[in-house]
Amino acid sequence: MKPSISSSSSATHFLIFGVVIYLSSNIISGGNETDHEALLKIRSLVVDPYGALSTWNNSFHFCEWDHVYCGKRHRRVTYIELESNGLTGSLSPYVGNLSFLRMLSLYNNSFQGAIPHELGRLSRLRFLRLYQNKFSGVIPSNISGCLNLEKIGLTSNELVGSIPKEISFLSKLTFLGLDYNKLTGGIPPFLGNLTSMEALSVVNNPFGGSIPHTLGHLKILKGLYLGGCSLSGTIPDSLYNLSLLTQIDLSENQLTGSLHTAIGEMLPRLVFLQLRNNQLSGPLPPSISNCSRLTHFEVFENKFSGKLKIDFSKLRDIYFISLAKNNFGTKEPDEMNFIDSLKNCSKLVTLGFSNCNFQGVLPWSIGNLSSQLKHLVSNRNQFHGNLPTSIGNLVGLEVLGLGGNQFAGNIPSTIGNLQNLGVLYLAENRLSGQIPDAMGNLSSLTKLDLSSNMLEGVIPSSLGNCHRLLILYIDDNRLNGKIPTKLLQLSSLSITLNLSKNNLFGSLPTEVGDLKMLTALALSYNNLSGFIPTSLGDCGSLLSLSLKGNLFQGTIPSSLSSLKGLLELDISNNNLTGQIPKFLQNLKLEHLNLSYNDFEGEIPMVGVFANVSAFSVLGNSRLCGGIVELGLSKCKKTKKYAKKFPMFWHGNLPTSIGNLVGLEVLGVLVLSDNQLSGQIPHAMGNLSSLTKLYLSSNMLEGVIPSSLGNCHYLLDLYIDDNRLKGKIPTKLLQLSSLSIALDLSKNNLFGSLPTEVGDLKMLTTLDLSYNNLSGFIPTSLGDCASLSRLSLKGNLFQGTIPSSLSSLKGLLELDISNNNLSGQIPKFLTLLKLEHLNLSYNDLEGEIPMVGVFANESAFSVIGNSRLCGGIVELGLPRCKKTKKYAKKKERAKFLKQQQAMGS
Repeated sequence: MKPSISSSSSATHFLIFGVVIYLSSNIISGGNETDHEALLKIRSLVVDPYGALSTWNNSFHFCEWDHVYCGKRHRRVTYIELESNGLTGSLSPYVGNLSFLRMLSLYNNSFQGAIPHELGRLSRLRFLRLYQNKFSGVIPSNISGCLNLEKIGLTSNELVGSIPKEISFLSKLTFLGLDYNKLTGGIPPFLGNLTSMEALSVVNNPFGGSIPHTLGHLKILKGLYLGGCSLSGTIPDSLYNLSLLTQIDLSENQLTGSLHTAIGEMLPRLVFLQLRNNQLSGPLPPSISNCSRLTHFEVFENKFSGKLKIDFSKLRDIYFISLAKNNFGTKEPDEMNFIDSLKNCSKLVTLGFSNCNFQGVLPWSIGNLSSQLKHLVSNRNQFHGNLPTSIGNLVGLEVLGLGGNQFAGNIPSTIGNLQNLGVLYLAENRLSGQIPDAMGNLSSLTKLDLSSNMLEGVIPSSLGNCHRLLILYIDDNRLNGKIPTKLLQLSSLSITLNLSKNNLFGSLPTEVGDLKMLTALALSYNNLSGFIPTSLGDCGSLLSLSLKGNLFQGTIPSSLSSLKGLLELDISNNNLTGQIPKFLQNLKLEHLNLSYNDFEGEIPMVGVFANVSAFSVLGNSRLCGGIVELGLSKCKKTKKYAKKFPMFWHGNLPTSIGNLVGLEVLGVLVLSDNQLSGQIPHAMGNLSSLTKLYLSSNMLEGVIPSSLGNCHYLLDLYIDDNRLKGKIPTKLLQLSSLSIALDLSKNNLFGSLPTEVGDLKMLTTLDLSYNNLSGFIPTSLGDCASLSRLSLKGNLFQGTIPSSLSSLKGLLELDISNNNLSGQIPKFLTLLKLEHLNLSYNDLEGEIPMVGVFANESAFSVIGNSRLCGGIVELGLPRCKKTKKYAKKKERAKFLKQQQAMGS
């Protein structure tokens, strides 16, 4: 029987449907395979130290891989999120095959090389986030193929060249971020064609040129950030027509001219106005009073002049005002009236008006400012009269700077009310009377500078209550009396104690030896007498010591030989006698002044004494010898100068030293500061009773013998300042007895730091500085829970600061400067009890914290990290670009929701 027409049609339809399904599945399968291959190619060029890409393999479908998101319908890759994973390597050109990609987010890694031009194929791409990497080369011009791009983030890379004209074809672009690169060629006028732009940020690029007036076409622009771009010329009038602007940063350029008088009426929505470090002139327009939403107002270091007529009382939300280094002084009696208008600014945190040529009296109304005020700085004006007692009302103050003025009278005792004060700078005034005893109430004080005044009386012992004090300057006053012992027992003093140029008398108390962390001690030009106390040798951190211009007598104490880090020593103009001790030539002194004492005998010829410009011995008529440049007579030879034995031990360490096991007293072996060479003998490991071994400052070579790991009672090991090489033996790091110090610094050690370092659980000091150690800082360091001091400076370590260091709850000093570390400064550092932190000369980036050790400028250093921002105001760094909290999560949720709506 023949099939009916209807049956035949159904069969035909079924066949056609099947073919369609087959072809569709082939097409979809082909697309999936393209994405799969592209992801594997991307993976192949990436170094992944923390396993972020560990799931990128063939074990299961790529849509299930970590950091990869696919559309529900076609199962194609739409979103890659790989930020902050410590990735290095380059971005594969195969990324251009991910044709459904809507978002590519790789920020805060260390990708290198060029941005592949194949990105221009991604016509669906909407968000490109490549910031905080090390991409180099130019911005690919065919990025214009990404017609749907809304946001481009290329900040903090190493891009060069100019902004390509093709970028102006991206009509949907709302955000362009190119900050902190090396772009040149000026800010191009064609950016004015991007009329959907809401934020343009190109901070810190050497563009040059002027601000193009075409930017005035960006009518919906809210944020304009052009700081640090080497721009000149004036601010174009067209910018004042951008009435939606809320944030403007034109800082650190060479802009000239004045501000539009109607800026406040034309830009009423301004929240953030940053114009610092330019050459802008003329008066600050009073119309700024109409910017009622303004929170941040920064105009320091310009050439603004004339009376301040801004009515700050209308700026109720203002929290940051910086007016410094302008010329607002008019000599008119009401020039400080703007202070009165600030009393209604209840959110004010920072007020700075140093170097403004203000004159007259600081008004009493200064004490009516916000209780939230933390920073009040008005140094180097011409204020006179008394310090207003009302300053004691500003209980929120953390920094108070009124130095370099002409204030007279007493320091008001009400200053003792400022319990949160960390920095007090009143130097270079005409203050008189006594230092108020209430100053000892300032329990948060870290830096106190009262130098160059006319203060009298004794140094109050109550200053010994300031247990966080790091720096104290009270030099160049008229103080008398003895140095209070309580002050010298302030173990927190770790940077400078300067009591010079006063009338202090008596002996230097032996308690000076308690200042074990102090780096600079200046007691010069007083009337101190007696012997130099031997306890000064306990100040092991001293770099600079000045006792000049006193009445000290006796010899130079041999205990000063313990000051291994001392760079400057001035004991001139005293009554010291005896010979110049030989240990001075072994110190690392860069400057030594022994002049105008009564020294006798031979002047050494090595160390600091080998450089005539580095030392002085004038006014010591009984000295002889020394280098020829001194022109002194040769010393008369006596048996005293004809010793049979050399000054230094030299040659190799004998292997027979390992036979001393029978000597029960050989718990301590000190051979430091000689001229020993050759290898450390393997037999040293036979000294089973050894508790302390000092071999530092010799010329020892070869590797560290692993046999030292047999010294199971060893507490203290110093083999620093030699010529040792090779890797650190793991057996040494497994010596659980090491509980005081392990110092391997200043050698030529290489390789990675073994993970066994974590076995040193009782060690308090670990110094591996100035070697050639490389690789990552091992996470096992976090197991060294007893560490109080850790120095890894001057090596080749890379990667991020491991979070495991958060376990070092007792750490007081951390120095990881001069390495190749990257990533952000971890927040846990703010929670440690650090007194000194050095992160200098690495490649750290992002925001500097502002609490903990980071609240005190003198306690930490971050110089040489060009991509850091923010931090306390004293650092003078640009503020970090603010983003809304959880913006990334919201944007991602919005994006996925849009995907679902499109059925992808």
